[in-house]
Amino acid sequence: MAKKTAFTYGDNGGTLTLYDGTEEVASLSFDLRKFPAEIVAKAAAYGIGKLGKDTYTSVVSESGGGTPAEGVTAIDARWTALMNGEWRERTEGIARDSIMVEAVANVMESTKEAVQAKRAAARVDDGKGGTKDGPKWAAITKHPHVKAEADRLRAMKSATAADTVEAPSFD
Repeated sequence: MAKKTAFTYGDNGGTLTLYDGTEEVASLSFDLRKFPAEIVAKAAAYGIGKLGKDTYTSVVSESGGGTPAEGVTAIDARWTALMNGEWRERTEGIARDSIMVEAVANVMESTKEAVQAKRAAARVDDGKGGTKDGPKWAAITKHPHVKAEADRLRAMKSATAADTVEAPSFD
């Protein structure tokens, strides 16, 4: 049986529910107002850092297909949204053109926008109150033609980035 957790939160705390398969094992709640301010600050710093790590990982993963630079841009956008008081469950709201989306669009002779819309429509429940890419997207991104196109696009972006770097000099 699969073990999973569910987390719900509000302005002053949250509840972590633990499962063994479909059976609830425990439900633990906490109130942030009962913790010392320095602990809340450290937990917030940890959580914001984890959001950055998770955002980067989702962008540069094989299914995300993004470059490291796109991952950094996505983190910056995520943190900027937080500083502006905007909470997002997932990074769907962060605009980025991933190489994988572009590769799928090229292979399917479609637009990136159309691919992003179909990808969004095919998302599935992640069991944590959000969504994730579904098996259709995984299968499409593993297709040999799509992988080859993504490799070609990455090589082009790398060559373009290398062209913009100034050559070393003894002057």
